[in-house]
Parts: sequence; structure tokens; C-alpha cells
Amino acid sequence: MKFCGVVTGAERFGAEKYYLKRVEVNGNYTLIMDREEIKTNKTVEAEISSNGIFWEMKEPFDEPTRILGNVTLHLYIQCDNPVGIYPIEASIYDKNGVTSVKVGSVTAKIAGYKYISPSSLDIVIENIDHTFESGHSILLTLSIVNRTIENLDIELTFYRPKVLFNSDEYPSYLQVITAPLDDIRLKFSEKTTLNPEIGRAEVAHYDIEITNRGETGDTLTLSLELLGEFSVWPDGWRAVIGLPDGVEIAYDSWEDQIYIPGKEQMNISLDIYPSPDSPDGSEVYVLFSAEGTYRGSDYLSDTIRIKIGKIDIKFVAEPENKEIEVGKSFSYTFKVRNVGEEVDDFIVNATSEHGWIVGNTSFVIEDLYPGNETEFSITIRVPRNLSSLPVEDNLTVLVKSKTDPKKGDGAWVVTKAVELSIFDRINEFFGGITNSLKGQFGEAASLIALAVLLAIALIIILSLIYVFTRKYAELICIDRIKEISPGEEARFDITIKNPSKMRLSYDAYVDKDIIPEGWDVKISESEFRLDPGEERKVSIFVKATENIDPDGFAKIRLFVIPKEKSKTYYMDLIVTSKNAIVDLKIENVSHLPRTFKSGDTVTTKFILRNKGTVRAKNVRVSLRVNGEEVNSADIEEIPPEGYAEIEMPWIAYPGRNDISIVAEM
Repeated sequence: MKFCGVVTGAERFGAEKYYLKRVEVNGNYTLIMDREEIKTNKTVEAEISSNGIFWEMKEPFDEPTRILGNVTLHLYIQCDNPVGIYPIEASIYDKNGVTSVKVGSVTAKIAGYKYISPSSLDIVIENIDHTFESGHSILLTLSIVNRTIENLDIELTFYRPKVLFNSDEYPSYLQVITAPLDDIRLKFSEKTTLNPEIGRAEVAHYDIEITNRGETGDTLTLSLELLGEFSVWPDGWRAVIGLPDGVEIAYDSWEDQIYIPGKEQMNISLDIYPSPDSPDGSEVYVLFSAEGTYRGSDYLSDTIRIKIGKIDIKFVAEPENKEIEVGKSFSYTFKVRNVGEEVDDFIVNATSEHGWIVGNTSFVIEDLYPGNETEFSITIRVPRNLSSLPVEDNLTVLVKSKTDPKKGDGAWVVTKAVELSIFDRINEFFGGITNSLKGQFGEAASLIALAVLLAIALIIILSLIYVFTRKYAELICIDRIKEISPGEEARFDITIKNPSKMRLSYDAYVDKDIIPEGWDVKISESEFRLDPGEERKVSIFVKATENIDPDGFAKIRLFVIPKEKSKTYYMDLIVTSKNAIVDLKIENVSHLPRTFKSGDTVTTKFILRNKGTVRAKNVRVSLRVNGEEVNSADIEEIPPEGYAEIEMPWIAYPGRNDISIVAEM
């Protein structure tokens, strides 16, 4: 648990004794009391009369000092009249110059027979709680009460009791208990709702009154902590603190200083925003404290409970059914709206009856707030090799709440696969030739082009038959697809055989022009000779570095060329990546100045860290205030476990400034 506030060493705490003394100043005797122990045997006797005896501190307090609890007066008393009963009033005053204010008093009765010989007496003034300001002192008085004739200044006591002091034999003293000052008080305003239950899209609002009951001002250290079940300041929670001179936003433990004059009150506000991922029924403990330099401290606490309200989502725009020609792609765009009362993540699952979806079939819409809409697209591609046409495919899209999977909505769209027209087919092969034929032969152009196509195809087939019957190299690899993580290396073993009846020399190389960035490829052997029927094993080593595309793969094309023949043979190998991720985290967000007003230039600093396994490339970071982008930065790349330190200046808006930072690739 983190301690909120500071311990100030100047505060007095504990019992303090002030010994009663008589000193000579310029030929006159004065009664004082101080903390220095008495080291003399010169006992002083003073009669207690109705006019009173007065002791004042030798030196006033040099700092505000709080007296708390019982004040004890330890006296040595002697009485000459054994049958006398003497009511003695003991009082303490707060003396400032010529002004004195009574702090407390008590009346004790002295029975004369108990004090024929000097004996000790303890008089206790109970339940004192008073702060003596700097420059003030304690004034002690002892007097006999109810022993005079009414309206006449004539005392009826003829044998007065005496107090003995000023010596080590009779060390009379006054004992007080000092305690830390308690002038700083915190209080929730009456309009503040305590122990609120709020939804994830709502805010807990607190109005706090800060009061300084002391005579002098003090600098307060304000601090705010949010304590979750397992962590200090749970992820995703934020606070907006409204101070007298501006607003501050906190995403982690917060602390700041303000000055409050003596006998003054000031008001601040707290707006606590929960994380969009807060589970239902979770609780966060709010702890706000104010620690003065010397005038005391106080704290307030409360508990916020998350109560998730209605969750619901609806499709508000669905695409129409579509006819798509074979071999072509089309993207269907859907729009959904959060029609519930809570911010939530929503999971999208798309299924195609015939598996025509291109790309991810499942993804997450993050932090969709109530009333907000978002669009997403699902791309399908119609295969060329369909056995019969037309074919219909049912595309089903379901959107469900991550918090409550029972809440969701669905959409359905039908894709009809149709065949290319003859003209389109011819255009695929002949391009603009058909257009010229059509100009000369009209509608017969398609038939003429088709006849030419068939003739050319026959020639090509005969040529291919001839070519493939004359092979000069055979490439064999049992395992042509491998999957590796960044930093790992895959090995492909390819057997190259000479199927001809002559001895041939071969060149072997890898086409590096088609290898994506981040993949290192090496070949074990690039030149060799083979006798008829002889085989040679060539190894290709592929290493995935941190520069690979996390969603990509590498196609490795091995070329083998007989030097004596103008013919090229090749084989494609595939290496896919696993555990290749970019994981960007925003950390250590701070704002300078921490307190600002409308029109001020504020600099937001933070660290963008890549906790993934591959480099983050072409990262765009934007700073948004109240939903509007006010600054941005483009970062070329961040290596794994690397980070970028970013500073973004912006101009503060009037009123509340809600800040968000977005990093996207």
C-alpha cells in the first residue's frame, strides 16, 4: 500500500514539562516557566490569593503548537492552617502580547491538614485541544476562589496556602501533551453522492471542501490514489482534477501542491472515469489526501462500484446481395451502432458457406461507446475453378458483446458467382485484339477470336508435350512449407537429379528479388556437375529476422539451370511466420505544466514501447483533445523491446480537456 503524504519533522509530539521558576530581571523578580530542569536549592514560596499568581513561558512558541489531551499541574503545597479548606482554580491562557484567551481551567480543593508539611498535589485540566500560534505563549494562573466579600475587595482567607517551587527539592511544573496540528480538514460537499454505482461509460463526481482552521497559511501536498483489487491505479482508469487554478488529468498516482491561506476554504472537484474493460461488480477504492507542511493533514475515501447496464448492438446498414464474376473479389461494408448503455468490445465473426472470405474471419471492435457507430468490411473472392455455375454463397456476419455474448446482432448477404462472358474471356487473353476484330467482322469477331484461340492452344499443347518429354533436371523436396518464429531458421533439403543421358553442369540460385524484407536466405551450393541419373542434395537456409512483416510470409524460388541447355527449372518454397507480433504500449504519460488554463501551451510526454517480437514500422501517433486531433508524429520504426520518447505540444481548450493518444500502423 502506498503512503499518501509526507512526514514533517518540525511537528512536536509528546509530553513537555515547563518548570515553575522565579528570575531576577533588572532588580525585579518575575515568575516564568521553561523546559530546563531546575538545578538550584533556592526554594521560592508564594501565597495563593484571590488576586492569583501568574507564570508565563520564558520564550513564546517559535512555531504553531497544538496542545491535546490533559494538562497536568504538579505542585508542592504547604498550609499553616490544618482545618482550612481552600478551593484553588488553576487556569491556562493563550497569551499574545497583552491579550490573553482562556484555554481551560479547573477548581481543586486543598485540605489544610494534608499539607502541614510540604506535599505534592496534581491538578488536571482535562480534554484540552488548542493550537498556540507562533509568537504565542502559555500563561498559568493559580488563585483562591469564593473567598472574598461580594462587591468588596476583601479576602476572608487569613492563612493562605503556599506553593513551593524553583528548587530541585520542590520542582513544581506544568506538563502538556503536544500533538501534530489538525487544522487541515477535508469534507465531501453535501451534493456529492458517496459509494456510487456507475456504468463503464459514466463518471463518478466528487466535490471536496478543503479548510484551514489555523491562523496562518500552509502549502498542501494533495494526492489521489485509485486502489483496485490487485493493483494500485487499475489500467484504463483516469481522473480529472479540477483545481482553483486549472485542471489536471491523471492516468496514474497523482500528486500536486497548492497554497491555502489561514482561516480559508477552497473547493476542488474529482471526476473519476472507469476503464471500458471494468468487469461488472468490480470495485475501486478512492483515496484523496491533503498533507500540510505543518498545519496538519486529512484524507477522504470512498468506493466506486461498477454496475454494467444494458448492452446491445444493432446493424444499421447492410449491403445488398451481389453477383460477382469468377476470379474476382468484392468487399461488403457493414455498419453497426451501440444501442446499449455501456461501452464495450464487440467480437465480429464472419462465415462463408463455401469459404470465400479473404483475410480475417474474426476480429474485435474495441471500446464502442453508447450511441457511436463504426463500419467494417468483409472481402470475398470467387474462385475460378468452380465446377458449375451459377453458385450462391451465404455470407453470415455476427456481432456479439465481449462482456455478454448473449447480446448481439446478425446480418446475411448472398453472393452469386457467375461466369465470365465469352468476350471477357477473350479479352483476358487477347486484350485489345478483339476490339479490332470486332470493328471488321462485327458480331462474328468473338467466334473468329475463339477459333484463333483454339488453334494457338493446340500449338502450345503440342509444344509443351515435346518440351516436357525432354527434361534436364528434376527438383524434389518433401517438405516445402515451414513455419518459424522471429530469430529462428528453417532448412529445406532439395534433391536435384539429372534425368538426361548426358553429363551436365548446373547453376543453382535463389531469386532474391521476390524475397520480402526481413528474411535472410542462403544456399549451400551454387555450382555443381551431375552424371546421367546422378543426384545432389542442395540445402536452403531461411532465417526470420525482427524486420519481417508480422502478417506476411516468404516465397523462396530456387532456380536450377543446366549450363549446356537453355532451359530453366524452379521450385517454390514457402516459409510462414508464427509468434510475429507488434505490441505497442503507451507508458509514462505526463503533461507540462501539470496545471494549465485555456490558451496555455501544454506539452504531453510519453513513451511508445514495442513489446512485440518484430519491428513496428511506419507508426503514426496522434494526440487528440476532446476527440479532435491536435498533433501527430510519424515514427519510421521501433525495434522489439525498443521505445520512442515522444513530446507533443498543444493548446489547452476552455473547460475540460479529455486527452487520448492513438498509435496505429
